[in-house]
Amino acid sequence: MADKFDPYYKWLGIPPKDQPPHHYRLLGIELFETDRDVIDAAANRLMGYLKELAAGDDAAYSQKLLNEISRARLCLLNAEKKAAYDRELKAKLQAEEESTATQPPPSPFSFPPLAEPPAFGVLPQIDIASAAPRLDTRVKPPSLKLRAASASTAHAGREEGDSDREAPSAEEPDRPLGTRRSSPKAWYVAATAVAAVVAAAVVAFMLLRQVPLDDNVAETPRGSSEAHMPSALPVLTLVLTNEERREITAFYVDDQAQPLPPSAEMNVEPGRHHIILRRAGFEEVFDRITLVRGMRREYRPRWRRELVKPPADSATGAAASLPPLVPETKPLPTLVPETKPLPEMPPAGDAPKPEPEAPATPGPTPPADAEIQEAAANGFSSGFGRMVAAWLFNGDGSDSSGARHDGIAFSSSGDPNYVEGRVGTALELAPGVRFDAADPLLNNASEFSITLWLKLASLPTGGEPLLNGETTAVFVQGGFPRVEIGGRKPLEGPDTDPATGGFRGIDLSSHVGAWVHLGFVYAARFRQVHYYLNGERRGCQQFADPASAAWNRTVITGWAGVLDEVRVFNYRLGNSDVKAVWEGSFVPPSMRPRTANGALVCETWYDVAPASSRRDVENLLRNQPDATNVIEGGLSYLAPVGAGDRLDRIRGFLFPPAGGDYTFLLHGSGRAVLYLQRSGPLEDTLQELVANQPDQAATSPRIPLDANRPCYFEILHFYKGDAGGSLRLGWRLPGSAERLEAIPAAHFGSYRGVPRPPAGAAPQP
Repeated sequence: MADKFDPYYKWLGIPPKDQPPHHYRLLGIELFETDRDVIDAAANRLMGYLKELAAGDDAAYSQKLLNEISRARLCLLNAEKKAAYDRELKAKLQAEEESTATQPPPSPFSFPPLAEPPAFGVLPQIDIASAAPRLDTRVKPPSLKLRAASASTAHAGREEGDSDREAPSAEEPDRPLGTRRSSPKAWYVAATAVAAVVAAAVVAFMLLRQVPLDDNVAETPRGSSEAHMPSALPVLTLVLTNEERREITAFYVDDQAQPLPPSAEMNVEPGRHHIILRRAGFEEVFDRITLVRGMRREYRPRWRRELVKPPADSATGAAASLPPLVPETKPLPTLVPETKPLPEMPPAGDAPKPEPEAPATPGPTPPADAEIQEAAANGFSSGFGRMVAAWLFNGDGSDSSGARHDGIAFSSSGDPNYVEGRVGTALELAPGVRFDAADPLLNNASEFSITLWLKLASLPTGGEPLLNGETTAVFVQGGFPRVEIGGRKPLEGPDTDPATGGFRGIDLSSHVGAWVHLGFVYAARFRQVHYYLNGERRGCQQFADPASAAWNRTVITGWAGVLDEVRVFNYRLGNSDVKAVWEGSFVPPSMRPRTANGALVCETWYDVAPASSRRDVENLLRNQPDATNVIEGGLSYLAPVGAGDRLDRIRGFLFPPAGGDYTFLLHGSGRAVLYLQRSGPLEDTLQELVANQPDQAATSPRIPLDANRPCYFEILHFYKGDAGGSLRLGWRLPGSAERLEAIPAAHFGSYRGVPRPPAGAAPQP
């Protein structure tokens, strides 16, 4: 049977006798290490190594060790927690040492027991050389010689080598040579000789244990400062292919031209550095990295092909100007765009007429100009996703989102300072104070949102970002905020400061010393980032291309002020969402359910005009619904009759039974719109899929979905309450030539569970 895998020993070199390891042994640093940079660098090295192993068969072991290292790092970088931990560890180690001292180790020497003197008075021969332990020839044991009891009994002419042999006396002429007399004095002499040999052997053994025989083979203890070299310069490794190395035309570190190192490794001074790489046919790569002593870090540039410049104007020779971002004369579209007439939905029970199949849409469709202009004028509608980090700074850097992206705050002068915040406490930033969360938050994300509370002591004067995610960052220069994606600044425009590239719709220079709430919402499909101040949208900036975003590591340092309630989302927030975060009433979206439960929740609002825009509807949906009902048995229902215009919102999760292209059919007595989650690079998290006209059916394009991967959907249905409302949703399975059929209830999962009315309660109207 194969031995059980031991990740401590195989990956970290910690043998079973040292398990479970204490924090210092786990990180491989000196016992009771006090240098915070050494502790942080050791944890970063191990976490980077273990994350590379997370994709293998032993991912569970990797995650377990990552959690232990994260806990050790948080403990040792917090002065109060470290002091308490060191006291407990010292007491434990001292107790183990005392218990070992009370039980002396068995002697490595063993001797045969001395025989009792024979009855006839002659002692047996004792071979002292064989009784004594063998010693290393490099340590010479002391020479011991037995002297005769009386000089008169010795032969005058015997050799020196026979000095310990007794000579026959005149009274005993017939006693054989080499035998001993049976006198008590001879017995004591023999016992004393054996004891002396034992003592000499013990002394020699102790000397051998304490003094190495060869200084060159003495090992450096694991965890010593020489082994980890915290004072060594960081090593930066450029990960480049041969083709990239041939095509690179310039390499700069901190604005200083550098030759490409032949071995791809180079020593760099610790601290924050700017890297610029230029390659023929590609856009310039600009990144910021932070290195500490003893760190080894790999850097791989992300290349993007150069965009084709607009053609020059034939009359002036200048480049043709781009159209304005928001033309004032172009009307904004309503919630449901105009479409060609759709076939009527046949009565229930009859098969609908088959519609010609629309082409499949395997990739994202670029938005129309009208959609871009509308988003620029009014902001984005809400998407769907999850909150990936929430640092509330209530005395520490723990993550309250449930994603376990805990961070650590530390200061070069001691413990960080937590002061009064908006709610609870907040982190005070000053020179030498730093907040660091090593886990990545976004990977190839098409959307993200950031909100935070901020009170600046002064405007930042250096080039440090306000929030730094390495490839994605938020800056405040000259009082104007700016979001960079992959090192790219937004395009120039009427709301862009020409000196800093910041958004001029928000000027923080007039808010120094006061609390402000900032929000940043990015959607790659629209190439826009929207800015919010105290819950209100102030405008947007446009990017040249729809770049996806990465957030590899969170670093906050280099400016003075107070920071509180930093939240990061992997989807776009709508205007009402950002305002709810500012007000403190925001409720994060529901998590994806693991299994379908066959139920959906229908929420109803009264007196809602059908012509309301999507954003007006979102403001309304922030309020509690006037009625809530549970739909079971499939999405084909009749709403109760009532007065006035009404809006139903049905939302939940759809579990596709197989992977492939699906076609959806939507029919409602009023105007209905189906929104479906389309996750993936450069796609909207939530897109309008199909909309119908009242009492007509509409079919969608073919939509690729993954088997059993729940996708969020939402239906908004506007109808007249006095006539009652009806709604049906069907689909055609991948590869099927059958007519569209109603979606079985077994493929639905409810959003936030199913509310159940209390026993005896009357049904809602």
